[in-house]
Amino acid sequence: MHRYSWAPIARLRAEPGLQRVLLRSARPLVFMTSSDGGRPRILRLISRKTVFLPLLLSLLIQLAMSSCSPRQPATQSFHSMGTMASVTVAAGYRERLPQSAEVVRAVFRRIESELSTYQRDSEISRLAEAAGRSPLKLSAETYRVLELSKEYGELTLGAFDVTVAPLVRLWGFGGQARHNTPAPELIQERLRLVDFRKIELSEGTGFLPAGMSVDLGGIGKGYAVDLAYEALRRSGFGAAMVDLGGNIRVLGRAEPEENWMIGVRNPFDKEQVLGKISLIDGMAVATSGNYERFVEMSGRRYSHIIDPRTGYPVEGMAGVTVISLNATIADALSTGFFVLGRDPSRDVLRKLPGTEVLFIPDRDPVEIWLTPGMVRLFSPLPEFASSVRNL
Repeated sequence: MHRYSWAPIARLRAEPGLQRVLLRSARPLVFMTSSDGGRPRILRLISRKTVFLPLLLSLLIQLAMSSCSPRQPATQSFHSMGTMASVTVAAGYRERLPQSAEVVRAVFRRIESELSTYQRDSEISRLAEAAGRSPLKLSAETYRVLELSKEYGELTLGAFDVTVAPLVRLWGFGGQARHNTPAPELIQERLRLVDFRKIELSEGTGFLPAGMSVDLGGIGKGYAVDLAYEALRRSGFGAAMVDLGGNIRVLGRAEPEENWMIGVRNPFDKEQVLGKISLIDGMAVATSGNYERFVEMSGRRYSHIIDPRTGYPVEGMAGVTVISLNATIADALSTGFFVLGRDPSRDVLRKLPGTEVLFIPDRDPVEIWLTPGMVRLFSPLPEFASSVRNL
């Protein structure tokens, strides 16, 4: 098994003597930190199977929360939309934590019922079933996500394309596993079914040509986080952080004088954090990495992120972290920029005020490339300060 199968984003919350990090891959880590702010040391690792052991995970969360001061933020985690989700509220809202979690959970349940490709009765699944036959009436939310998907497809010159689903299945993701790489002619055949421009949207209905389908995994979670963020704000929460599989958006501040902080994982060392990002009220962050999911065929490892323009898994990038004005943008662009690569992404970024990016190329030693705004938000650990490069 490849040892870099973890995700690159962790949620960091400082506590006296104890720091808990819940990774996007649903592997909770418990870190003990020294009183002088020294480098965290791993105390405990719970395997990926923890996702299927709610009691064990619950005990771990209760252990971490029981060590918190009442003045510290509080977190409640749960499984949703095929990944781990959590809500963290500032100290002043600790007593309302269960309410905040239920608000967020309700939003995620609703969006999953519309956008999930794994639920046969979801709107997206029914849209694929109706492909080539007739338009399908869509909810306002599904319609909007598809509209945005087409916008980001245009913006990234096709690097982000939600109709990539046939290629994703061909390479063994989201379906039956493969043991050999697909034949070039088969890839070309599937490529003919990939083109976001062919999604037809009109007066609340959607239509796909025969054989096409969409996979909203690269934008749907971010959209759900934005809706949960707005739901919390309407419910009177002034300081909270919503996290769905590493798609994060923050409301207010973690503490009166402290912004919310998240850590950026080292894609080449599962035990390291490269640094931390400070998130200002309303900001969102998402990361795409080449080691979260992969397949091994013919003695080679292939990333789950497929370039919809070529039909092949992306090479060259290890991780891309995007900060933007909302989680939908961050989610879509983390995938789009991962496909485009560092230099081609610059032209797109010029059209996106308020969006900043951290690029990590897939080479050793680690390099951390930052856009100008990201320089102000990202603080590398001392041992990685020399690895930082400015775009």
